[in-house]
Amino acid sequence: MIISVASGRGGSGKTTVATGLALALQSAGRQLGVNRLVFIDCDVEMPSAGHTLRPLVRRQRPVALMLPRVDESLCTHCGHCAEVCQFGAIAVVDEKVMVFPRLCRGCGSCSLECPENAIGEEPHRIGQLSEGRVGSIRTYQAELEVGSSQIGNVIRQTKARAMQRAENAVVILDSPTGIATPLVNALRGSDYAILVAESTPLGLASLRRAVMLAHKQLDLPVGVVINRDSDGYDGIAAFCDENDIPILMRIPPDAQITSATLAGRPGLVGEAYREALLAVYQRIAAEVAP
Repeated sequence: MIISVASGRGGSGKTTVATGLALALQSAGRQLGVNRLVFIDCDVEMPSAGHTLRPLVRRQRPVALMLPRVDESLCTHCGHCAEVCQFGAIAVVDEKVMVFPRLCRGCGSCSLECPENAIGEEPHRIGQLSEGRVGSIRTYQAELEVGSSQIGNVIRQTKARAMQRAENAVVILDSPTGIATPLVNALRGSDYAILVAESTPLGLASLRRAVMLAHKQLDLPVGVVINRDSDGYDGIAAFCDENDIPILMRIPPDAQITSATLAGRPGLVGEAYREALLAVYQRIAAEVAP
C-alpha cells in the first residue's frame, strides 16, 4: 500500500506528518500487521525528511537521463531527428546536429527513428539517490542536480528503484510541494493521499487545488490533516464537510513541534500523537483494503 502525503503549499507540515506516520508505524506497526516499511522522499528540489529521520545511508547512486549522442561520421543531416522530437530538444542547423539537454526527456525517439543509425545514447546526470535505513524503515531520498530541470524523471526513477524492494510493504511517500506536474508524478500509483493544510484561508485555497488534482483528476481517495488547527477558523472543516472528505487528524498549534522540526527532530512525538497517527493509518487501511 502506498500512502502519499501532499500539500498545496510549503510550510504546511507535510513532511512532519509523513515522517511522524512512518515512525509511529515503526514503533507499533507490527500490531497492525505492518511488517515492512519504506519511506520515499520525492520532494527532490528540497528533500528534508532525511534531516528528521536521519537514516544510515548505505548507498548513493547517480540518477541519470539517457541523452542522444550523434555520430557525425554517419549523420547525413537529414533533419528527421528534429522532426520526431516532441520537445524541441534537437535541431539540425548548417549541417550540424545540436542537442539541448535541458529540453530533452530521454524518450529515445531520435535514436529509434534515425535512418542512418547515427544517434546513440549516453547518460547525463540529473540527480542523486540515497538509500538507507532507520531502524526497520528503508529510506529513499533523491536530490535534483543543481541546474537540472528534470524533476519528473528524478521522481519517477526514485519511485521505480524504491518499489523494486517494496513488495508487501507499507510505503509512505513525501510528495513535492505545490500543485504541478512533479506532484502528479509523485502521486501516480498511490493508493491514498493525505492532504495537509493549515487552518487559514490560504491553507484552504491550497487545499482546494490539492483536492482537485489528487481526488478529481487522479481519482485517489483523500483525507485531510488540519495542521495548527485553530478554533477561530472553520473554513477547512466546512469545505471537507461539503465535499465528503474525511478529516483524519487535527494538530493543534504547538511551539514544540516547530522547535523540533527546526532542530531536525521528529515533531509529532509522544503517546497522544503516536496513537492519533496509528488511527489515521488504520482508517486508511480499512478504506483501501481489497
